[in-house]
Amino acid sequence: MIEAQDNDRLFARGDDIDISSQLHMEDGRRVRYIVAHIEGGAQSPVAVAALLREPDLRAMGMAVGDLFDAAVLDVALR
Repeated sequence: MIEAQDNDRLFARGDDIDISSQLHMEDGRRVRYIVAHIEGGAQSPVAVAALLREPDLRAMGMAVGDLFDAAVLDVALR
């Protein structure tokens, strides 16, 4: 289930998924960047990686302090 909070936060919660996302807007129409926090859930890393892969986006892994390849979950999302 996706739940909105305020105008810029989304929460995705379900079986094995618990992710919070915040949209940072460049202007009123364009998203500059998205911050996704994995709060828990064994399948949350897979869900975030899928969101990155489809539009071929890059992401910073705060745990590793570097850009990571979402196609390699062992390195990318922990």
